[in-house]
Amino acid sequence: MTGRVTRSAEEEMAEEFDKHVLALLTEVIQKSYRCSEKDVVSRALLYFLVRVANTWQSIRTLRKHSNDDKVFMIDAATLLRAMLDACFQAEHMVHDADSRDARASEYFDYEHVERYKIFGSSAEFVGEMKSRGAIGNTGSSSLFDF
Repeated sequence: MTGRVTRSAEEEMAEEFDKHVLALLTEVIQKSYRCSEKDVVSRALLYFLVRVANTWQSIRTLRKHSNDDKVFMIDAATLLRAMLDACFQAEHMVHDADSRDARASEYFDYEHVERYKIFGSSAEFVGEMKSRGAIGNTGSSSLFDF
């Protein structure tokens, strides 16, 4: 035997790994949430953690449902870049103890601007597509919404 792992065994290993990562992320997020009301920095770091966890969930979903490995790799790489960016932002926020609170507050101030850019500009389009019946409410939400 060459020790080669079959595709189904690879999928089982990946699923088992996903279960462990999901359990770990869920526990860390739950514990972080309980501490997030203490200060603005803790709350901002929780937001970054949730962003990373949600992006990981997206990669996981893509892997399960993608029929094209090349397309999956491109999309996964883009999502991994978003996760890395969140980590860089978190590091930038906390690296200087004297400015942590101010940077965390600035993050929340700017986050509303970003949310408006994304949702404010797309709300008319989504409303129009719903009125035409082209899209519906799937009822899905992130595992890590709070």
